[in-house]
Amino acid sequence: MASIVSGSAHPAVTQGTSNPSSPAAMAVALTDGEGRLLRSTDNGDGTWSLASGATVPLVYPPQARTGPNTGDSFFTVGYSSVAIDINVTTFTGGSSPSVTFFLNRLGGDGLWYPIWTSGAINTTKQLSASLGPGQSGGSNGAGGFPAVLTTQAQFGWTYAGSPTSVTFSGSVASRG
Repeated sequence: MASIVSGSAHPAVTQGTSNPSSPAAMAVALTDGEGRLLRSTDNGDGTWSLASGATVPLVYPPQARTGPNTGDSFFTVGYSSVAIDINVTTFTGGSSPSVTFFLNRLGGDGLWYPIWTSGAINTTKQLSASLGPGQSGGSNGAGGFPAVLTTQAQFGWTYAGSPTSVTFSGSVASRG
């Protein structure tokens, strides 16, 4: 019969028949960046995925960025919504410079498909958008937008007007 052993740096489960002190399995607890326990869900097809309740943040500290970003991808399995918050503070150089932020989802064919765009931003601006089932009321890249997430999403930005740099901060977080 197996027994639970608590504490750190100890086997979590031991076998009690032939060798009671040999580990049968190690227990591991994973948490998200906010300290919440990550849970897994049996998908019913022999695979497991993260369950809702955890966040998957992409954090962009305030700094000047000198080029576009084709996309930072993250897993969205077990999540239904995405929150995007952006604060654009400075444009340097260029002729009528602008930045456009985007969120893509991964299609079943392995291609990225656009599901949200901020539209061209050419002045200092704060922008907050929510994407997911039941969202509505969005315009000009801000507010709520109905969307269905697949297994992965991708956040990035493009430039127009050849800016030398664009200074912004922001975050992208998923919720179950």
